[in-house]
Amino acid sequence: MSEISLTASMRSNLLSLQQIAKLQDSTQLRLSTGLKVNSAIDNPSSYYTASSLNNRAEDLSALLDSMGQSVQTIKAATEGIEKAEELLAIAQATANSALEDIKIPEKSYFESLVGENGAVVSSKEELLNAVNAGKEEICIYGEIDMGDQTITLTDNQKLVGIGYYGKFDSDTDKFSSLKFEYEGIEGRNFIFSAKSNNVISDLSINVNSLNNQFCSAIAFDNATNAIIQNIDIQANTTALSIATSTNIKLDGKNFFNLYEKDTIYAIDSNSSTFDIYGETTIKNIGPSYNYGLCSGGQTGQINIYGKMNIHSEGRNSFNVALGEGKINFKSGSELNMQGFLFVAETQTTAPGIMTFEAGAKLNYQNQGSFLASNEIAVTGNMGSGGHINITANYIRQNLTDFTETDYKWEEIDFEGDNSGAKGKVEDKYNSSFNKTLSQYDSLIKDSSYKGVNLLQADDLKVIFNENRSSTLEVSGVDLSSDKIGMMTADWLTAEDVQKTIEQLSNAKNALRSASTKLGNYYSIITERETFTDNLINVLEEGADKLTLADMNEESANMLSLQTQQQLAINSLSLASQASQAVLRLF
Repeated sequence: MSEISLTASMRSNLLSLQQIAKLQDSTQLRLSTGLKVNSAIDNPSSYYTASSLNNRAEDLSALLDSMGQSVQTIKAATEGIEKAEELLAIAQATANSALEDIKIPEKSYFESLVGENGAVVSSKEELLNAVNAGKEEICIYGEIDMGDQTITLTDNQKLVGIGYYGKFDSDTDKFSSLKFEYEGIEGRNFIFSAKSNNVISDLSINVNSLNNQFCSAIAFDNATNAIIQNIDIQANTTALSIATSTNIKLDGKNFFNLYEKDTIYAIDSNSSTFDIYGETTIKNIGPSYNYGLCSGGQTGQINIYGKMNIHSEGRNSFNVALGEGKINFKSGSELNMQGFLFVAETQTTAPGIMTFEAGAKLNYQNQGSFLASNEIAVTGNMGSGGHINITANYIRQNLTDFTETDYKWEEIDFEGDNSGAKGKVEDKYNSSFNKTLSQYDSLIKDSSYKGVNLLQADDLKVIFNENRSSTLEVSGVDLSSDKIGMMTADWLTAEDVQKTIEQLSNAKNALRSASTKLGNYYSIITERETFTDNLINVLEEGADKLTLADMNEESANMLSLQTQQQLAINSLSLASQASQAVLRLF
C-alpha cells in the first residue's frame, strides 16, 4: 500500500502544531519549576555559574551553624563566669563575717597546746606558782599586774603569750601582757634569767620605775641559748640588758618605747654573742646619758643581721656606747634613723669599733648627723649592694672607704600597732568558705558546651569561610580556684583572713578579665555570623537572577502559544477542506 500523501498546506500546519507543542512543553516546565535554566542544555554559562554560587551558599550555611554553636559555647562560659563571681561574693561575705567574729579562745584551748608540763596563767599567783614549779611552757592569758613581783626563769623555761601559738597578733597592746611597777631604792630586773634555753616571746611588757632607779624590763646574766622575739616593751627603764651571756638572739618584730627618760639603755649588752634579727623599732630616746645600743667589755659585741628603726626627737641623739666591744652591721642589715647618731667612746683604753659590712645600709632622715669620737670601719665595697647615706649638717669623722648613694626614705612605723590582739577564727567559717570554694570549682567544671570548656583552658577554633582560610582561635583560660590563686581556708588569725580577701580580689579581677576577653570573642563571631548570613542571601540572589524564570512572561508565553495552537488547528482544518470536497462527488 502506498504512503498517504498530505498536501503542502496540511504538512505546514502540522509542523506549526508540533513546534507550538514543543514550546508549550518548555514553557510549562518553566512555570512548574520557576526556573528558566533547568539544566546546562538551557544555558551552560548561567547554569554552572548559578551552581557555583549555590554551592558556596550551602557551604557557608553549614559554617553558619558552626558559628552559632561557637556562640553558644562562649555563652556557656560567660554564664559560668557570672555565677562564679556570685559564688566568690558569697565567699567574701564569709571572710568578712569571720573578721567580725574573731575571738580569743578560752584558756582550755591553750592548755591543750602547752602540754602536761606547761601552764596557762591569768593571775600573778598562777604565774609565780608555775615559774617556781619549773613548768617548761608558761602561757600568759590576758593582762597580769605583777605589782612589784619579779620573775626569775629557770632552765628550759618559756614565757610566752598567745601569739606564740597559731600566729596570734604580737604587736602593741597584745592580749598577753605583763605590768610591773617598782618604787624601791635598789634597782630590780622584772624578767631575769641566769639559766639556759629560755624563750621570751609574744608579750607586751610595761615597766614603771617610780624612783628613777636603774632596772631592766628583761635581763640576762650568765645565761646561754636564749631567744627573745615579738616583744613590745613600754618602759622608763632599760628595755633589754645582757651581761656575760652567750648565744642570745633577738628576733621577730620588736618595739621598744623608752618614754624619753635619762640614764637608761634600749639594749645594753656585753655578751660575747648577741645577735639581732628581724625588725626592731626603738622610740623616744632620752635627752642625755641615754644609750640606744651599748656594747661593753673586752669581748662584748652585737651582731645585727636585720633591720633597726631608731627615732629620737629634736636635739636628742641615739648614742652608741662601744666601750671595749663591737657593734657589727652585717651584710643585708639596715639602720634607719630619725634624729642624731652619736658614737661615743666610754673608755679610754682599747676603744671599741662599729663596723658596716658591704651590703649594709645606714639611712638618715630629717636633721640626722653622724658624730664619731672613736673608730668607725667600713669593710668591703659599700657600692656592691649596700650604702651609707648621711644627709647631715655636721662633720662626719673617721668614716672612710664608702660610696654615698641616693636613698629614698621609706616611712617607718615608729608608733607600733595599737590594734590589739585579734584572737582566733572560728572553725565554722573555714568550713563554710571551703564549701563555697568547692562549689565554685564544680561550677567551673560544668561550664562546658558540647565537650568544650573555655573556663578550663580548652581552645575553640571558629571557621568563617569555605576554604578555612579565615578563622578565629578562641583561647580558653583555666579559672579553677588553684589556678587563680585561691587557697582553701585554714584561718587562724585576722591576718590569714586578710590574705584570703586579697586572693578573692585577685580572683575577681581574673574572672572579669576572662569575661572581657570572651566578650570580645563573642562580638567578633556574632558580627561574622551576621556577615555570613547576609553573604548567603547575596549568593542565592545572584544565582536566582541567572536561573529564575519571569512567571509573568512565561504565563503570557503560554497564553500566546495556546492561541497559536488554536489558530494552527483551525488552519489545518481549512487545509483539509479541499480533500473533503472530493467526498461530496459520491
